[in-house]
Amino acid sequence: MPGPLRIAIVGAGRWSREMHLKVLPRLAELEQVSFAGVCDLNAQAAAEYARALGGADTFTDLGAMIEAVRPDGVAVLVPPAAAAAVLEQVIARRVPFLTEKPPAHSAAAQRKLIAAAAGLTHVVAYNRRHCAYMQQAKEWLAGRALQAVQTHFSRYNRIEEDFTDTAVHGLDATRHLAGDDLAEARIEVAPGARARNFFITGWTKSGTRIEISITPDTASACEHYTVRSAARTVVLAFPMNGMIDLPGRVELHEDNRVVARKSAADFGIDPADQPVLAGILAEHRVFCQALRGQTQPFSTLASTLQTQEIRDAIYPLLARGGRASAEVALG
Repeated sequence: MPGPLRIAIVGAGRWSREMHLKVLPRLAELEQVSFAGVCDLNAQAAAEYARALGGADTFTDLGAMIEAVRPDGVAVLVPPAAAAAVLEQVIARRVPFLTEKPPAHSAAAQRKLIAAAAGLTHVVAYNRRHCAYMQQAKEWLAGRALQAVQTHFSRYNRIEEDFTDTAVHGLDATRHLAGDDLAEARIEVAPGARARNFFITGWTKSGTRIEISITPDTASACEHYTVRSAARTVVLAFPMNGMIDLPGRVELHEDNRVVARKSAADFGIDPADQPVLAGILAEHRVFCQALRGQTQPFSTLASTLQTQEIRDAIYPLLARGGRASAEVALG
């Protein structure tokens, strides 16, 4: 697409303002983007968001916005509960999209979106996949036979009823680092003092061992991934707001030594610039480059489907109450 891309925004809520709005002006400069419209059910929120972008038409009706501004792409930045219904409208109008995650509340709903979006450029914004630390980890491990991926995904004082909306980040990042879908898994749900904990072990189709511990209510928040091969181990501390070890790091281990360690400054990122550090800007850049045919997105409805399938397997265990487990065949 020659000239500036015309992107429309759907969703002016808290997460959209705190993470996406902070990088969109830089996106405009880096990828030649103009913002054609902002849509939110709250007209005042849409107007404030548009002003922060330097001016854009505002709407409270998605269909009306698409009809009026004819964008090259739409960024769907709404809460998880609303995502699938919004995406159905965007896909029906054949508009390329980037969507926040998870894109649907069930695997069946996500499969429906996959079928409807066939041939349509899109990105599912699992920002861990686009984080500089994660990209470095993948580069260091490229071509290596992996033995195990171990994930510790902990939060501080998170006691919401459904933590799976957040837990999907750990599930998807683990799968992305493993480079393969799981073939089988054992899923355990156990009560903590105030929240439910999830423990997932299993094997990928290529024989990599997966171990995931998700604990929402602990004394400290951290998100650590360890990937082991015979000659190399990579340790990654993901940099998200609230983590005890911000700005995080990614390390390469060889011969029982730390041979490389990188953090924010090594990637030219301000340690306080959370949206860039966490991969939010990068996912938008991938979307813009995909719209121009310069790259193929690696985070799509299809490539993230198993993340939702694992989440589906957690739901009935939560419904049982107490401690529950299940063996799950996947893939």
